[in-house]
Amino acid sequence: MSKEAIQTAGFVGKDNLVQRLFLTSDSVGGWISVAIGCVSLAQGLALGLGTLRRLGSGGFPFGIGVLLIGLGALLIVGSLRRGGATASIPIKVSSVLILAALASFAVLLPLFGMIPAAIVLMLLVSVAVTGRLGLGDIIFSLASSVAAVLIFINGLGLALPAIRWPL
Repeated sequence: MSKEAIQTAGFVGKDNLVQRLFLTSDSVGGWISVAIGCVSLAQGLALGLGTLRRLGSGGFPFGIGVLLIGLGALLIVGSLRRGGATASIPIKVSSVLILAALASFAVLLPLFGMIPAAIVLMLLVSVAVTGRLGLGDIIFSLASSVAAVLIFINGLGLALPAIRWPL
């Protein structure tokens, strides 16, 4: 089979059906929206929908899931109709630092408590945003950790330790 025949059959080329369905920026966003909508919909069903007169705790997540699936489907259909640029995922150091900050918070919170976890979170986010770490960033992270304790532990009454020393 010649290259021209393969291109006309839609298997190879810059603007084929598979590329428009899965690889354009709009279609990738649409699929992500559909996936998040499905998770929200499933969680809503698991929590219980209730009735129209007395909405259950799963009614809102279910409705949001339906909306996300619908909007994602519209993005995918639009991408199929007009195509677009191929999606790319630029990996930047700041993105990796933000993910590391979230992961460190999740790991450090149960081990060492809210204050150390919040300090590390804020320091990593400061480095990710500004690209440096100064005295102002350290003071801000300390103040943010104290504010987090005042808001979440004292104000909202969450059962989290402020400081825990596991050793």
